[in-house]
Amino acid sequence: MPARKIKLISAKPMGKDVRLLTLQSDEPIGFVGGKWLMINPGIILEGGKTAKRAYSILSSDREQHIVSIAVKKIPNGPSSNVLHEIKVGEELEYSGPYGKIYHFYENDIVGPVIIAATDTGITAGMGAVNSLRAADFLPHIKMIWMVEGSSYFLSPDFVQTHIPQEIQPSLQIETIQPTGVPERLEKARLVLQKELERRKPKIAFLSGDESILSIWSEQCLIFGLEERNIRKDPFFQSLQKKNR
Repeated sequence: MPARKIKLISAKPMGKDVRLLTLQSDEPIGFVGGKWLMINPGIILEGGKTAKRAYSILSSDREQHIVSIAVKKIPNGPSSNVLHEIKVGEELEYSGPYGKIYHFYENDIVGPVIIAATDTGITAGMGAVNSLRAADFLPHIKMIWMVEGSSYFLSPDFVQTHIPQEIQPSLQIETIQPTGVPERLEKARLVLQKELERRKPKIAFLSGDESILSIWSEQCLIFGLEERNIRKDPFFQSLQKKNR
C-alpha cells in the first residue's frame, strides 16, 4: 500500500512520556475501528531501513479524515522520539489502514463480548469499541485493561472518558506486574478466566503483550469460542513491535 501524507493538527502531553497526537488527512483514511496505521517518522536505520512503526487508531471511525493515536516514548526508540518532538503543522508519511482480524464484522451476531488488553494495547480496544459497527454490541461488552500503573500509559480517566458511555461503568482496570515478572502471566490468566466463566462471550478482542495473548487465546478456545471470533492484535514481545 503506497505511503500517504498526514498532518499533525494537535499534540497533547499525557504524562511524562506519553503524547496524544491528532492527525488529519486530506483524503478519507478508510478505516474500521480497531485498525492501525504505519507511520514513517523519516528516520533511516542502520542497514537502510526506515523506522516505520504501527500505531492503533483510538478515535472513532465516524470521522475518516481526523484520527488520534497515543505514543509512548521509548528510550532509544527512533519513531517514538520523533513523534514526541514533531510540531503542529508538520506532515508525516503513513500507509494503511492495516489489520485483517481485529475489528467487528458486519455479519457478527450480537451477544456478549470481551475486550481484554494489556499495556499500550488499550488503544486497539478503544478503537474497536468506538467503531460504528460496535453500536449494537455496547450493552453486551465487558472491557478489561491490565496495566502496570496509572502513570504507565494513558490515564484511567482518559480511557474512561474516551469510550462509549454504555461501557464506562463496566471498564475493569487491573494492576499487573512488569514484563518479565513470572507472576504477570498468571495474573492475566486468572483475570480473564474469571470473566470467561461469568460472561461466556461469543467474541473476544485481545490486544497487547503477545505472550499474554497466547494464554488468553488458549483460554478462549477452552471456553468454546470459535477461533474466528478470537480477534488478536499483538503489540509486543520485545521492544521492536507496535507502538514503538
